Amino acid sequence: MSMSIGFRCSQSRHAMDGFAWADKGIGRSLVGPAGTDVLHPLADEVRS
Repeated sequence: MSMSIGFRCSQSRHAMDGFAWADKGIGRSLVGPAGTDVLHPLADEVRS
């Protein structure tokens, strides 16, 4: 079973977007100061 979510973290000074996914009990995440239009393709590449 594989699962993926997108999220946005807000701190007092910076907001960050990210993606997290789990596959067969192992979870990973990719978070950064870039927008989802940049992070989503990167997350897809890492996940494949």
